[in-house]
Amino acid sequence: MSQSEINFLVPSIDRSGPVTLVSNYVVALSRLCSSKTIKLFYLKNRDKSILYPDKITIKRFQLKDFVKCKDNLISICYLPDLVNFLLMMTNCCRTNKLKGITIVSSFDYFNLRFKFGKFKAKILFFIWIKLSQLLSNRVVLNHTMKRFYNRYDKHGIYDVIFHSLPNHLELKFKPKRESTTIKVIFVGSLDDRKNILALCNHVIKSSLYELTILGDGKYKIPILEFAKKNSKTIRYEGFQNDPQQLIQNHDVLALPSFSEGLPTVCLEAYYNGTPCIMSNIAVHRELAKLGFGVVFNHKTFKDFDTAVISLTENNQARNDKSPNKKFDHNINSKQLLALINEQ
Repeated sequence: MSQSEINFLVPSIDRSGPVTLVSNYVVALSRLCSSKTIKLFYLKNRDKSILYPDKITIKRFQLKDFVKCKDNLISICYLPDLVNFLLMMTNCCRTNKLKGITIVSSFDYFNLRFKFGKFKAKILFFIWIKLSQLLSNRVVLNHTMKRFYNRYDKHGIYDVIFHSLPNHLELKFKPKRESTTIKVIFVGSLDDRKNILALCNHVIKSSLYELTILGDGKYKIPILEFAKKNSKTIRYEGFQNDPQQLIQNHDVLALPSFSEGLPTVCLEAYYNGTPCIMSNIAVHRELAKLGFGVVFNHKTFKDFDTAVISLTENNQARNDKSPNKKFDHNINSKQLLALINEQ
């Protein structure tokens, strides 16, 4: 079936990982589909420093736009934005056609419970699963999440696309580290799910590390206090629009999270020649197998030091590898377009 337009709906236009992934798909599809109108709607705020090609229409979402949507409405659903997902589902019912595609990032029970608690998280996740089963739309997941969702996939509606970044990031070579101090960087939200306080507590006990923290969130004040009391070990740089240069200047990227969808910062680190030390969760174990780094026990940190040292010693061999084709943005964008054209 041929459609004249492709409509994307995001909670906000910002630099968060999930929205960044979708923004890259928007730009890619504008190149692949020169004959189609590409529209990007947002529900809340727009960061105007994020630029898009002129042919992409960007506007705040209103109900009249919802009524006028002719064709595909692609929704990004993540922790725990149900509003745009419900709109997309309603659009499926309104048109009585299979036109809805949801790109899911970090939307699972494990992520929801950190913000809502176990009981509310179960209710929200149950609602989402039942709606996706009731309406036979397509749901795009990363590979690790697919294993989690398999138990609910009664109608074969869940598809896998390896979320990726554009290939303008060339795999960089990082020279052998000469300093005795290991420079570690953390990029992400400063909250319970990201486990940032545990990372700080471990780092200050050792003379091995210099930790740079980028991000914002509920633990910003405690992090500032950590940095003030331990100025030689911890440096807080706040939120950064483009952290790639800082990532490249560090030896290791640390992700001690209790749960993740597919962390965009891992992909950025990969192309900048910085290996990742990651918590022992499903998505990180998969990234470790693909050559992104190693996992450690994020609950006790007992093997953190050993893992970091092995990463810094073996980084030369890792940098000699070419990028994994599973994360080729051109291939993945074409997979998403093929799903759209099936609707």
